[in-house]
Formats: sequence, C-alpha cells, structure tokens
Amino acid sequence: MWFLNDTTGYILCDQGAVFRTTDGSNFQPAGNTCFQTVFDLYCINDSTCFASGSSSGSSCDVSFTTNRGETWTNLTFPYAYAGWGVHALDTSAIWLVGQNQTVIRRGMGGLITSTEFISEKSSETDVRVYPNPSSGEVYLSSETAISAWKLFDISGRLILAGQGNTINLMPVNKGLYCLQIQLSDSRVLSRRLVRE
Repeated sequence: MWFLNDTTGYILCDQGAVFRTTDGSNFQPAGNTCFQTVFDLYCINDSTCFASGSSSGSSCDVSFTTNRGETWTNLTFPYAYAGWGVHALDTSAIWLVGQNQTVIRRGMGGLITSTEFISEKSSETDVRVYPNPSSGEVYLSSETAISAWKLFDISGRLILAGQGNTINLMPVNKGLYCLQIQLSDSRVLSRRLVRE
C-alpha cells in the first residue's frame, strides 16, 4: 500500500491487481502488474508508481506505471530472483533490492549491482578524466588500457561512443553526462562528466 496524502493512494494485491483511491476509502481497479506475489510498492506522485514481487517464469522484476495505473510496463533485471523492494527517482533511475541484500540499480549507462559498485569505487584511481568540466577535448589516462568509452545523457540516452584516450565534447550540449569506460581487463567504470 502507498498513500501520497490523506485521500490518494494505491494498493497492490496478489495476482498483480492494483487499486487506486482518491477519497481515501473507495478503491477502483487501476490495472495489473506482472506479479503473482507482491512485495513492495513505491509511488513518486499520483501518476507514477513502481512495484516489485515475484512472477511465474521470471517475466519481470519491476513493473511501473506513469498514467495512474492504466498501463504497467514490465522490466526484467539480469538475475533470476524476486525483488523484495523497489525505489525510483524516475523511470530511468530504479533500484531493486533482491535476495541476500543485493541492490541492483538501473540507470545511466545500464545496470550495476552493489558488488560492482563497490569494485567501481575501489578502483576510481585507475582512470583519470581531465579536464572536467570541459568545453572541448577530454583526456582519459589509465594504468590499464582503455578498450572503449560511451557517453550518456542523464536520461540514459547514448550521445557519443568511441575508442582511445580523447573525447571531443564540442558537438555536445552543455550539461551533466555519465561516461562509461571499458578497460581491457573487462572492468567497466563510470564517471560523471560536465560539458561547460
């Protein structure tokens, strides 16, 4: 159950049924998620909600609506277990808590698990991105060879991709970006990059 105020809220029931109220007591059907058993419901506002649970055949791990429950979009994360909890900032930044206290984040540049995040943080010194912020060229330096890089905007859309140690930001609009760096030892690191 999730209430946004005294009168507006949602209830998520077994078999994936969702009900919505705008008066605090009378619930109306608000569509169906993909779950047989539900575990968590989280709403950002009256129209956008996220649900997690277990489904037959691993058809989804998170289901979300952006139109007050009329339709639900199903997402599958890369691990075969039920999501015990869900939290989101929007439809591109979603966290799923799974079994064994694993946290999976779906956001800029794809998916990252809590284990990978710890590894990424511990190896931050391996790659240097400079100057940052920049209005022109950005340089990458690393003790491990850089195989490729990708630049994503804050909605997760791919803006640029390439190889080598230089990125030309001249054709890119001003703003905040996520730089994903693939190293030759198969590690993938992410860095924030600001285009002035």
